[in-house]
Amino acid sequence: MEKMKYVLVIGFSLFLVTACNQKKAGKPETVNKSELGLSSEGAKRQAEGALETTMNYVKQKKIDYQKNLEGKLNELDSEINELKAKVSDAGKETKAKYDEMIEALQQKQKDAKNKLENLKSASTERWEDFKSGIETALEDLKKKYNEASKSLQ
Repeated sequence: MEKMKYVLVIGFSLFLVTACNQKKAGKPETVNKSELGLSSEGAKRQAEGALETTMNYVKQKKIDYQKNLEGKLNELDSEINELKAKVSDAGKETKAKYDEMIEALQQKQKDAKNKLENLKSASTERWEDFKSGIETALEDLKKKYNEASKSLQ
């Protein structure tokens, strides 16, 4: 019986201790701005800094992408010039046949260069909208070049 009293007293004490430490449900805890270390001006400066960093990243990504595309176009330009040289050494019949292919290649090349110029003049926010168009144009140009090159061999 005596042990039972101690168990009840200890149990009741634990209940009181835990009940007193619980926060009231439904009442939100308020936090002062000063506790967070941010004023509205500080938060604004932080957001502006983050935006500037993001814009610089996107701008650099655009520049890198343009340089990559220019390199690919220059490489294809060299390959097309080599193809032209091979065709110019060929006979009249062969030359006439391949002149059409080269003309088609040059048109594809012109289209790709125009799309690259559109990409260059696009705003930093919208340049990614032009990516698929220029990539498709480059793929078409490369495909036409490969076809012409294979048929010339």
